[in-house]
Amino acid sequence: MLLGVIQRPTDDCDVLDPDVEKPAVLAAQHPLYFRRLLLGPNYRADVWAALDEQPDATPAQVARMVGCAYETARSVAKDWALAQSVERSR
Repeated sequence: MLLGVIQRPTDDCDVLDPDVEKPAVLAAQHPLYFRRLLLGPNYRADVWAALDEQPDATPAQVARMVGCAYETARSVAKDWALAQSVERSR
């Protein structure tokens, strides 16, 4: 059995729903969306945004908040802390 290609009308390409904000507006309003633009749509961006919101959170707390593995949160928290110290020294 051959599967056909799903086609969509060409007149609806690149048209956003009027209720959806443009990416630049979303990035300015939502820190998590901004981090996902910078780092990609992954747990690293989510952990980084969580640490921006709660810098004193432990990796275990962040892992629970974000829903990722402890090791992911620990690794990102280490990089986040280094980036914060570099920013402060500028």
